[in-house]
Amino acid sequence: MRPRQLALLGLLLSGAACRRSSGSQRDPDETGSGGKLSASWIGADTGKLSARPRAVFCTAGNRLELTAVKGDAGVGLAIYPVAAVVPGSYDGFDPVADSIKRPGVAGAARWFTEREIDAYQSDWGSLQLTRDGQGFAGVFALHMRKIGGAEDSIVLNGRFSGVMPGPCPQDSVSPPEPAQ
Repeated sequence: MRPRQLALLGLLLSGAACRRSSGSQRDPDETGSGGKLSASWIGADTGKLSARPRAVFCTAGNRLELTAVKGDAGVGLAIYPVAAVVPGSYDGFDPVADSIKRPGVAGAARWFTEREIDAYQSDWGSLQLTRDGQGFAGVFALHMRKIGGAEDSIVLNGRFSGVMPGPCPQDSVSPPEPAQ
């Protein structure tokens, strides 16, 4: 896998480790979350999920990351604004073949099968982002190809609402010291 493929898949897989507990109290140190996300996919495989998303805005890279994980399935969006995250249309792109498009959105989806982890990434599509009170809402449709060389593809459709981004954990991590 190429570095961008690994980064996008890593974003999605890390969402599983960072899921908030099912309790109703919010941890003040927790990254952004709230609202709801629902998605479904058809094509080489068919499925759906509905979950509370996790959202963070990363100043390094100027992107909004949105992930939702439930059971063994997960969906992630990396939203790349021109400057600030504003309502509007964001074109879907392939994070491996294309340079980052602004405004743009890259997506990833994964789930476990009996034999492997199926992982898909966007190659085209769109996201319509709107304001939802103090947060964001959106509707997306992304065509996605299977990672790993297979010709399989899916169409991922979904929506989210009430999403309040928190700070990005990566922004608070100091870069490593240069090697001597």
